[in-house]
Amino acid sequence: MKSKVIVSVIIPVFNGASFLFDVYTMMENQTFHDWECIFIDDGSTDDSLDILTKFARNDDRFSVLTQPNMGVSAARNVGIEASVGEYICMIDCDDYIHPDYISYLYELINIYDADMSCCAVLKLNSRTFDSLDNRADKRILYDSRSATEDFFYRRHLIGYPFLKLIKKDYAKEVSFVTSMKSAEDEVFTFQVIRKCKTIVYGGRNLYLYYQNPESATHGKLKAADFEYSWTYMHKHIEPMVSHDELIFNAYTVREFIWAIDLYLRIENEDCESFKNELVSFIDNSKYLVLKNKCASISNRILALIGVVATNEMLFRACKLFLSMEAKGYVQRRRPA
Repeated sequence: MKSKVIVSVIIPVFNGASFLFDVYTMMENQTFHDWECIFIDDGSTDDSLDILTKFARNDDRFSVLTQPNMGVSAARNVGIEASVGEYICMIDCDDYIHPDYISYLYELINIYDADMSCCAVLKLNSRTFDSLDNRADKRILYDSRSATEDFFYRRHLIGYPFLKLIKKDYAKEVSFVTSMKSAEDEVFTFQVIRKCKTIVYGGRNLYLYYQNPESATHGKLKAADFEYSWTYMHKHIEPMVSHDELIFNAYTVREFIWAIDLYLRIENEDCESFKNELVSFIDNSKYLVLKNKCASISNRILALIGVVATNEMLFRACKLFLSMEAKGYVQRRRPA
């Protein structure tokens, strides 16, 4: 069976027992059939491992790997290394996928002879929704450079490792940085994009991202975690883009917004040195963002506020934008 596998689906699990039967059903309902599904139990303390073991016994397309609690990045790396498919597809165990999710991504790969395909995402704060596939099938073809620019501007090729079908060789060459607890997804996606010759985006909305308040992304990471990720990005990623003015400008917009977001996350913590570093970056980059006509309107408005007003007002404005974004009134990246 495994010699015929085309797509390896990687699903990390940590205390996800309440979501697993939905995941199993969604995989069974996929219109694409040449897949294997690898669950990696990341030291769960609930019934997750027992449930996953039963899945594997019922259907040999499912397999289960275990590790002590080492985090989602380590779990994904283990799954990628164990995979036998030609392509890697990732899913978070508390999210929803449309029955056409894998078939659509694979269709894009085949039609455009691409190394990576990507679809649209619906982000919700609850697991209730009316419809997933409710967007036009707009398609965009990229080379590595144009994809990198799009990625940093957060237009279509956003940093989540799910939403994508990736040639396995590239995923194995890159791997996730296990020492990062924030922005590791974006580092992985950026490095994969750099290796790809052709990338295709399709506008169908086939993935529902449940913004789980208990996840690392929305949970209570410490200032030290964010500072490590910020330092890693500037030490390892910035030198890769600094020689290309077009890409560096896009990167600066991304970092400007991230610096504001990080400051808001840590403003009540005792980490003055890191706060000052973020404020310094904001002050040094706001003029560049303001003058950048490729940046989104909302990002340029935030930069304008930073130029003409105080940083305190800038942070208040960003809180307002984040609140509006959560309610669906505004998007920081350009819509499909």
